Amino acid sequence: MKRITIFCFIIIATTSLACGFLSPQKSGGDVWPTPIVSTEQAKQLQDNLKAANDQLAANQNIDLVITESQLTSLVVQELDNQGITVIKNPQIYLRDGKVQTFAKYVEGSAEIDIQIILSFTAQNGKIAVTLEGVKLAGFTAPQLLMSQIQDAVRTNVEPLVNERLSTDLFIDSLTIENGNLTLKGHKP
Repeated sequence: MKRITIFCFIIIATTSLACGFLSPQKSGGDVWPTPIVSTEQAKQLQDNLKAANDQLAANQNIDLVITESQLTSLVVQELDNQGITVIKNPQIYLRDGKVQTFAKYVEGSAEIDIQIILSFTAQNGKIAVTLEGVKLAGFTAPQLLMSQIQDAVRTNVEPLVNERLSTDLFIDSLTIENGNLTLKGHKP
């Protein structure tokens, strides 16, 4: 379970860098529904991760589906467990091939809406992570900040995900659409 779970925690760690409540919208302008946050959703994701690890241990192919509500619930649970209070109301959307995270970053009496958009793809059995965009208070982040975040993703997130997954899991495909992240893979 540890190897697949680390993938979810990488998403959590990366998305926790950016959080905002900016009225998530489809490209057509419709507002997306807020993911339901509950302990049941977080537990369901943990159960699904355990089942995927059990399948992998039995040399079976895995087909893991993670929903927006499950991922958002697990992020909220982890933020609470770690006592992180600077990030409020995280919402994670799995749409159009991207992981979009919205929340509020709170420092003292100041609050700022933050949005980070990442794409995760399977390439040669590994995961590639690309920073698609960052918004602070609704404005596109300066290119220097985006470059620094992309460098951090390339040097920290991507290697950690692939190091943890590569020995036990070959990722055949990773799709993000309609509120779901679907990971398919097998033991190499």
